[in-house]
This record gives sequence, structure tokens and C-alpha cells, in this order.
Amino acid sequence: MKPIGVNSQPHASPSAAAGENPRRYLILAICTLSVLMVTMDGSIVNVALTVLRTDLHASVSGLQWIIDGYVLMLASTVMLSGSIADRVGRRRVFPYWIGHVHRVLSAL
Repeated sequence: MKPIGVNSQPHASPSAAAGENPRRYLILAICTLSVLMVTMDGSIVNVALTVLRTDLHASVSGLQWIIDGYVLMLASTVMLSGSIADRVGRRRVFPYWIGHVHRVLSAL
């Protein structure tokens, strides 16, 4: 019987014993960039509010509806793409989302 905490592979490195993914920094960078894109989208909409107010002659209530509509659209498409990724696979959905869907929906 082995004592508790003894590794079955005595010459294994600590990172291999922990089961870490060798591409973990790439995965972290991709996730960080996706959060940056979402944050930047929200900032762009807020910066554009002054131009939208003058061009559309919108009130403060109208500007709130613009922000709410954009955030609602963004949240619903993120949830939709998450559920599709669960069914189809993340490796197929994530590049498609970044490349096509996000660009088209941001242009609207």
C-alpha cells in the first residue's frame, strides 16, 4: 500500500503531475482578448452616445434604450453561442463567433 501523497511516477515533473495543459497561456490569452473585445464594444457605444443624441434627437430615455438594447443583444448572442458551443463543440464555434457573427452584429 502506497502512502498518501506519493506520486506513482517518481521522475515526473510537478507540472505534468498536476495535469496542466501545455497551451494554458494561449488559452488564457484568447479568453482575455475576448473579454477585452466585449469591454471595448461597450465603451464604443458609450462614446458614440453624444453623436447618436444629436443625430437622432434622442432624449436621455432614448439613450438608455440604445444602451439597453445593445447590451441585451450582446448578452443574448453570447448565451446563444455558448449553448451552440456545448452542442457542436467549442473549437468550431469560437473562431466562427470571433470572425463572423461578432463583426456583423457589431456593425448593426
